Amino acid sequence: MIGPVSLDVADPEVAAQVVAVQRLAYRFEADLIGSEAIPPLHESEADVAASREDFRGVYVHGRLAALLSSEWDDGALTICRLAVHPDLSRRGLGSLLVHEALARAGEAGVRVSTGSANAPALALYARLGFRQTGEREPVPGLRITELERGAERAA
Repeated sequence: MIGPVSLDVADPEVAAQVVAVQRLAYRFEADLIGSEAIPPLHESEADVAASREDFRGVYVHGRLAALLSSEWDDGALTICRLAVHPDLSRRGLGSLLVHEALARAGEAGVRVSTGSANAPALALYARLGFRQTGEREPVPGLRITELERGAERAA
């Protein structure tokens, strides 16, 4: 395993790897939260390739094991997705990617949202210093918790 690397999702092979990992990871989350209304669960390779998000990933034994995408919004870095292959979960890959995003954000704040019933994700973000800022229900039955780690916490 090496540290996070930039992923060129315009490359069809990389886009296919991203889709494969995120479908497995978000299938796990969908089962946890009781909702299939997770956009990356339904994305195609073309959708990923067309994304304007910045994708980073971690490879383990030559295969994509985890990924994070982000984008800048109103002076803060927003984590758009974080997906870890279920076979490789609980090995610190998600933390590694979030730490790398925090480092890229520098003095800026970092925002993220996750299913309110996704206890593992909420625990990860709490452990990394994020605090809950709100909750919303974008579609009936899908509760989303919003979190942030401000500039004063990013050090």
